[in-house]
Amino acid sequence: MTGTKEITRIETQKRNKKRRSIFLDGEFAFGLDEELVYRYDLREGSTIDMSTLGRILEAEEFKNAKDRALRLLGYRARSEKELRDKLIQSGYDEDTIQRVIDEMKCLKFVNDDEFAAMFIRDRLRMRPCGSHLLKHELKQKGVSDEIIEKSLKEAYSEKSQIELALELANKKKKSYRNIDTHKERKRIADFLSRRGFDWEIITHVMERWQM
Repeated sequence: MTGTKEITRIETQKRNKKRRSIFLDGEFAFGLDEELVYRYDLREGSTIDMSTLGRILEAEEFKNAKDRALRLLGYRARSEKELRDKLIQSGYDEDTIQRVIDEMKCLKFVNDDEFAAMFIRDRLRMRPCGSHLLKHELKQKGVSDEIIEKSLKEAYSEKSQIELALELANKKKKSYRNIDTHKERKRIADFLSRRGFDWEIITHVMERWQM
């Protein structure tokens, strides 16, 4: 891009006092965060070349995407893939998204290792389940197999899946009344399967469990 334009007016936007409306050659051109107005020393009566204008608009796009990312992370922790998908849905381009992701990782706001550990810890506290279900849920969130395996190993170090499955089975048994032993065992086995325990663990539990 070549040529220059004159900044003929800068107005504070009514709906957002931290944004400015920039008018070039007498016509509205774009909205801009006040921080960028000061950073680029934009003033009425001054001129701006097209190369600088491109950099300003790029900086505005990046700031908007970063603010969006911070709002998303403020609601809850997210994996890198979850954050990327949200930014894609918001319409940001690939280069801008990657820059935002890199900055969030640098600031430790996005960390798949910590996310996986926290997700598993919260999941086991709120709704205990087996590793099969946790692995499936984390893979959907884009967490790597290596991180998932490491996080699961650490999570089940204090209480094994068999111990957890036994606890859940004992609690579930109390909800069944007046049904025969075969149906009871079948329902509990199905329940443990839905909670993400594999059949090896379920079989082990049923063998050890005194009905």
